Amino acid sequence: MSKYIPFSEMEAAETDPVIWRVNLPEYVPANEIGINLRRLGRLARLSGFESLRVASYDGEVTKLAPGIDSVGQDGSATASMPSAVSKAETSRQSIHGQTAPELPLSIEDYTWTNGALLLNTSEIDGRVGQKGNVRDANVWAKELNAALTKGMRAMVAKNLIERPSMFHKITAPLPLAASLIVIDAQYVNDFSAQTLIELGLIGIPLLHTMFEPAYEMIVHKFPPNKRRWSLVPGVQLDRVLAVNSLSRISPLVKHLEQRR
Repeated sequence: MSKYIPFSEMEAAETDPVIWRVNLPEYVPANEIGINLRRLGRLARLSGFESLRVASYDGEVTKLAPGIDSVGQDGSATASMPSAVSKAETSRQSIHGQTAPELPLSIEDYTWTNGALLLNTSEIDGRVGQKGNVRDANVWAKELNAALTKGMRAMVAKNLIERPSMFHKITAPLPLAASLIVIDAQYVNDFSAQTLIELGLIGIPLLHTMFEPAYEMIVHKFPPNKRRWSLVPGVQLDRVLAVNSLSRISPLVKHLEQRR
């Protein structure tokens, strides 16, 4: 059985954690375009979302102006390829926190959130038209995949890099920065102030990562299964790198060859 489900069968699909509400123009052969919903769900989880709503909307489109290649002596102009005056986005993203207001900010940074990824089908339609036939399923699949994967990379950046508190943004790079500092052998015999600083840069964020979950469970009764776990303290860069890598390995949307 194929991992890709035709768009024609996805009008109101829900597969945890993805809620699919994407509608394509009527002239698009939706039965020839497939979406790997399970893979999209894994990317959504890695991005830190308890639920992710993927929908379509009619947004702004790229505005083109005619290009001028040269001007003759009589003032006549030779046209060239049009150039973009204002380039429209193929998607937009929004994030909604799921944390109760009584929880401290340090816990909120590690809880699952709800997100929405909206695909601008008007702009995607325009890009397909520039490349050929607006009924071409292969071109539609490539443009939809580009919009969806680019949108997911923007979602994980918003959720796991932009959203965390300033404290976690500051502490996240400290262990890595300290590990890049070469400690001379003389520090073994001469326990200097620099050595203490280097050990602190490494140890404090790691100890914070180790003891913070225990503190949350004991003091705030925050269950561990509600926590979004990571190997990196502060900003969860391991999840960001995973989404950016996996979204490039294989397509989320592809053209489905029709059997004859």
